[in-house]
This record gives sequence, structure tokens and C-alpha cells, in this order.
Amino acid sequence: MDMVTSVVCDVPIYMRSLQRACVADDAANIAAVGEELVQKWSADGCGIASASMAVESLLRLTDPHFRLPPVVQLCEILRDKAYIAGVGWRHGGLVAFAQHYGLESYNNPQADLADLHQQLATGWLAVVSVTLYLRGGEPQTLPDGVIRPRPKGGHLVVLSGLRFKGQDLKAVQLVDCQAPDVPDGALGASWWPANKFLASYSGKAIYMSLPMLKPV
Repeated sequence: MDMVTSVVCDVPIYMRSLQRACVADDAANIAAVGEELVQKWSADGCGIASASMAVESLLRLTDPHFRLPPVVQLCEILRDKAYIAGVGWRHGGLVAFAQHYGLESYNNPQADLADLHQQLATGWLAVVSVTLYLRGGEPQTLPDGVIRPRPKGGHLVVLSGLRFKGQDLKAVQLVDCQAPDVPDGALGASWWPANKFLASYSGKAIYMSLPMLKPV
């Protein structure tokens, strides 16, 4: 019988939500940037939300009181450096964001399962590009009525674990800033079926780590 094994980057991941009912700072965000921008970044802020989840969760290992500014306000601060309108968040810009806070970080646009496994096993968290809610391959109807499969990628989440049965991937541990029922500050990781992940994962990953977590 094949054994079930898991590789998990053992870092508690604290949610930074884009679901407004779950956002602790919604009123402060409206006061800071206005309702229109709050609505925009609630839909388009997954890059900063996921990167800031990884950054804050890692830095809270050494300073439990560390907190980043609210996600919506970070989106406004960083949009000129890391955001391309109509395209999304530049992975190099998110790497620079993590490095600004003293983390080691880099991106890999061709990160296969072996690479994800290796990095998680050696203390790196991954921010990965997937289809929203892992719905890659599901049919979608375009505005012109054409039906086609949902493509891979387009949304960023934090990946912190992989589970295998023998050599076969069975599940992945993710934290999604668009999870509908996880409030800010809660521990947000949950396991998703491997087939949904593989149908949605574009192969693009951003890695982040505290230097002390990596082996010498």
C-alpha cells in the first residue's frame, strides 16, 4: 500500500482577506482611498493580499506584533511599482516587496511539482498563480456567448503544503484571500484536491523565506 506523506512549510498563515465582509479595516480603507478604489482592489488585489500574507506571517515568527498596512492601502502604495492595469500584479514587483521587509524572495515562472516540493521542504512559502477558486478547465460563457474552458492562472494564493500518496499528488494546502468565510487574522490554510489544483496552476510561483528558516 502506498504511504501518504506531506511536505508543509510550517508557518502559520494569517488571513488578509479581500472579501469585504471579512476585512477588519473596511471603514478605514474607505476613509483612506474612497469606496471606488476599495471596490477595485477587493477584486484586483490578490497579488498584494497573498504577498502580504506570506510576508506578515513569516515576520510574525520573529516579531509577534508585526503588522503590515491594510491590503487595499498597500495596493494604492504599490500600484505604480508592481501593478499593470488590465494585466495584474508583476511578480518581480512582489519579490521586491518581500525583499523590502528583509525576506529572501525570488520568482520562478516554470515551477513544477518537484520545485514546489523542494522549496516547501526547505523553508520557503510559495505564492502561486491559479484559476480563481481552482476552477481551471470548467466551462465559462464569454460575453459574446462563446463557451470555453477557464484558463489556468490569473489569481494568486499562498501555497504552504503538498500531500502525496506514493508518487501521486493528492492534495494541496492553500490560503486564498478570496475565501468567502475566513476573517482577517484567522488561520486560513485549507486542503484542496490535487486535480483541481493541477487544472488551475499556471506553473508560476513566487518564493519567500526568512533566512533563518533555510538550511545552512
